[in-house]
Amino acid sequence: MTRKCIDCDNKESWYLAVCGLNHRTATIEERAPLALGHDEIPSAHLELANFENVYEAVAISTCNRVEFYLVLKAGVEPFNVVKNFYRNFRKLDISYLEPKCYVKKELLAVEHLFKVAGGLDSMVLGESQIFGQIKESYSSACMLKTAGKIIHRLFHLSFRTGKLVRSQTSLTEGASSVSGAAVSLLKNQINGNKEIPILFIGVNQMIHIAATALHKSGYSNFMFANRTESKALEMAEKYGGSGHAMSELDKLLKSSEVVITCTGSPEPILDESNLLPAVENSNGRKMIIMDMAIPRDTVPLPDHRDKIKIFDLEDIDFYLKETQKSREDAIPQAEEIINRKLAEFGYWYEHAKSEPLVMRVEHELERIRREELAEITRELDDDTTKKIEEFSKRLIDRLLTTNRRCKKGH
Repeated sequence: MTRKCIDCDNKESWYLAVCGLNHRTATIEERAPLALGHDEIPSAHLELANFENVYEAVAISTCNRVEFYLVLKAGVEPFNVVKNFYRNFRKLDISYLEPKCYVKKELLAVEHLFKVAGGLDSMVLGESQIFGQIKESYSSACMLKTAGKIIHRLFHLSFRTGKLVRSQTSLTEGASSVSGAAVSLLKNQINGNKEIPILFIGVNQMIHIAATALHKSGYSNFMFANRTESKALEMAEKYGGSGHAMSELDKLLKSSEVVITCTGSPEPILDESNLLPAVENSNGRKMIIMDMAIPRDTVPLPDHRDKIKIFDLEDIDFYLKETQKSREDAIPQAEEIINRKLAEFGYWYEHAKSEPLVMRVEHELERIRREELAEITRELDDDTTKKIEEFSKRLIDRLLTTNRRCKKGH
């Protein structure tokens, strides 16, 4: 595929922006149709690259956000690009979600990404999981060449910013990922019963974190189910327990008291048809389901709360708000780091936008110099002509140097 690049003669007509929605601006139901699976990210990048007025693009999709970082032609609105993307990619009209979407341009977009990378914009304040997800999306854009000069600089500096926030502040002390928070909430529900049978559905980073946390806490009665059975078997080998294909799900549910699910399924995989038979002979014990997926893996069952207790991401968010207060004291220090790196990027960004204009000014001054020199040196001897030419070059160079110093504020 041949990638467009920013036209060096028209660079001043582009700008950087982010358009997206997250757990603060939209509900799970509103975010779900826009969520991009891990396997869809490369295709999404290629689709964005097909838009004439999109010069660079990175799409990020996690359980709590869907965001598009774009370098666009001036005058092109980010939401319109995203709306057209979903129309082509999903045959989906998202016009109704415009009030839920945020659009941030230029340095506001940069500040937003730095806060995301630093864990300040996460459901779990200071979480590290988002850091790896940003890197994965950026790597995909690099492989497909939808990231260019602007995106490269932006994301590399966001990685450095995120590392500084985590190493130089207490923002991450006691912090966990969404999975870790779900495990903490789960522990409050099962009263330390280390032998309780736990079924994990799906194999991904969220499930790995949850399994690791529970394993370290002494839980080991695990079952793993996945669409690709070999991956479930690998999880069982790593954490103990047994691995199974999804075709065994109904049988596994009947042997489980806790279910932790996070798949990429577009439709729920747990509903009345397989959950009610699973709890039919539970002898009064409730089945606890931790649903970390978006879209949800579980159909809400309000009429069966006596037998099945379901926690989703919004429940986890409520729990986190009660447990994150101790980390909030580190926010000012983290914001100071972000502001420092934002200023660093801002200087580079303004230079990048003005660079082609400066080049055109230099070319134009050189053209004028040559024209005027040719006019006044027609009847001069070679020695005088050479001295005047050297003088004119020095004059232009000093004028341009003075202009650059003024731009830097020196």
